This record gives sequence, C-alpha cells and structure tokens, in this order.
Amino acid sequence: MASPIDSAREKAKHAAQSQKDAAAANLGEMADALRGAAGQMNEQNQATIGRAAERAAGALQKMSEKLRAQDVDGLVREAEDFARAQPLAFFGLALAAGFLGARYLKSSQTRP
Repeated sequence: MASPIDSAREKAKHAAQSQKDAAAANLGEMADALRGAAGQMNEQNQATIGRAAERAAGALQKMSEKLRAQDVDGLVREAEDFARAQPLAFFGLALAAGFLGARYLKSSQTRP
C-alpha cells in the first residue's frame, strides 16, 4: 500500500507532467504564430524583421521539442545541475520568476 507521501508525490508529478505538456504545446503554438508573422513581414518587404521573427520562431520550436522529449525528472535534474553550476544566475532567475508570478497573480485577481 502506498503511503500518503508517495501518493502526494505521484499526484504532484502527474500535475507537473500535465503543465509541462501544456507549456510545450503553447510554445509550439507561439512558434507557429511567429512564423506566420514572419511570412507577412517578408511579403511586406520587411525582410530584416521577418528573419528575426523566423529565428525566434525556430528557437521557440526547439524549446517546445526539448520540453516534449524530456520527462519531469529530467527537467528537475537539469535545473539542479544549472543551480550547482551557476548559483547566482539561478537565484536571479528564481527571483525574476517569483516577481513575474506575483505580478501575474496580482493582475489576474478580480476587483471588488
């Protein structure tokens, strides 16, 4: 019989997997939209902006594919490795993510 801790861990892992899959799908959709915008820019003789948008779309697509290919445990290991190798950068990113998350939550609250 699984302990409550094991059960909670499995539920958290399942939730993280669902969020990871949703994030990968969103990144893929953003890449597609950016490619569409790049095509429009190229048609409007704005090739420089079009190329930049195409490169950004390619980077988003790579991120999406990498996220899809990796499991949650692999992502956690990568984050741990990065935190060990670059503790100040990791702390800065964590701080920025916390700040952006707080701003998002604050802005999404319904006002009375």
